[in-house]
Amino acid sequence: METPNCCSERSSSRKSHFPLCVDLDGTLVRGDCLFAALFWLLKHRPQTLLKLMCGLVVDGVAAFKRQVAEQAVGFDASKMPLESAVLLWCAEMAKQGRQMCLVTGSDLLWANQIAAKFPFFVDVIASDRYVNVSGEGKRFILVELFGERGFDYVGNSRKDLTVWRSARQAIVANASPAFVRRVKKICRVSEVIGRPPDILLALFRTIRFEQWIKNVLLLAPVITSHSWSNWEILPKIGVGISIFCILSSGVYLVNDAWDCEEDRKDVVKSRRPVAAGELGQWTAFLCGLSLLGCGLLLAVPTGWGFTFWACLYTAIALLYSFYLKRVLGFDLAVLVGFYLIRICAGGEIADISVSPWLMSLSFGMFLFLASLKRAMGSGHTWKKVQRVFLNSVGAAAAAVVVVTLLFYPISSQAEELYSKKYLLWILPIVVALWCRWIWQKCIDQAKNYTAAEPVAVVLRDVCSWFVLAVCLGVMLCAI
Repeated sequence: METPNCCSERSSSRKSHFPLCVDLDGTLVRGDCLFAALFWLLKHRPQTLLKLMCGLVVDGVAAFKRQVAEQAVGFDASKMPLESAVLLWCAEMAKQGRQMCLVTGSDLLWANQIAAKFPFFVDVIASDRYVNVSGEGKRFILVELFGERGFDYVGNSRKDLTVWRSARQAIVANASPAFVRRVKKICRVSEVIGRPPDILLALFRTIRFEQWIKNVLLLAPVITSHSWSNWEILPKIGVGISIFCILSSGVYLVNDAWDCEEDRKDVVKSRRPVAAGELGQWTAFLCGLSLLGCGLLLAVPTGWGFTFWACLYTAIALLYSFYLKRVLGFDLAVLVGFYLIRICAGGEIADISVSPWLMSLSFGMFLFLASLKRAMGSGHTWKKVQRVFLNSVGAAAAAVVVVTLLFYPISSQAEELYSKKYLLWILPIVVALWCRWIWQKCIDQAKNYTAAEPVAVVLRDVCSWFVLAVCLGVMLCAI
């Protein structure tokens, strides 16, 4: 096997002491460059991805990696999240005079992008069109260059076990204690750096349990029609809420995987597990699709009416994640639609007709929250005229809510449901004050990079919970 050209070109710069060879994927950076590039192709050039996958068996792994690197022109490996503990350790070793070599199974084009950020790497050994520098191939190249037991190696995967058999010392990065014990059986371990990513915890964080409170909206038709005493309805509503929780979590997983590149540019969203590299894009994407499939299958036994709303929610949510969120106006309509679909689904599974008053109130309130969400994320990416537009939409939406609450007490429906309906005129005053309060608070937190979602702010806001308690109290007293 011949060594890649990048090895021989820099051979004259080697020093006499043992070189330190550092793996890239999963060691220096979080994730795998090849998988990240494949996801970029899935998002931007799916036909090219399909063509490359078909040629994998014929061309071989090394040629496949180079073809992916050449086709994924918009993928920049240097933007991948770094393992800070490993990076700091490598920088310290370089200060001590160690010869640093970046050795990776990823393609040379990606390896050079990473190495360009860190000048302490004097050698780059990576796969090219003909040689796959991974596992046994990596061990062979390093032995050819530095000799048996002539190098120290930093790695983290099972493929690196082969390399450590010929290394002088092993430095294990981001690995479990069980894996470290396995490495000790074949090589002397001098350092253990970092810790393995908690994929399960990252998955739970991406699922966003706190957002499940939105699905309580399925209860809205039951509450507004005063049907809470009908115990036969509650189990059905519970099933419906559970299904929408599964569907919404699936949507969040797909959305975070799809928007990973954009999220890394945002101060707040860059902390999300997928953007931070704690959870792989493909893992999140496939888990999300699995949850969506399970949710839709669970919806079928509830009846075709509820299944229709569940399918509509899923289809619009995916379309929103892939495209509509980038279209001003359409994105607001879709966000409002998500909430209205939940209310309609709740009415369908509970067999309760949704009143025009509830739809009007819901439309105004959710348009207010949708415009607030976009205003919180405007920052420098939105023009001033767009921020003014969002402020205007938010004010108009709040006006719709207040007007609906003002006229509802004189409606025939209020006459049937409330004996002291005059108390309901307290609601528009309280809600108007709350809208002004929460808008300003959300904008302030967005400016301080402490929140990007109005729902998250509302859930942590004591004033919002007090307003909710007052509104429920007024409604109960008016009955």
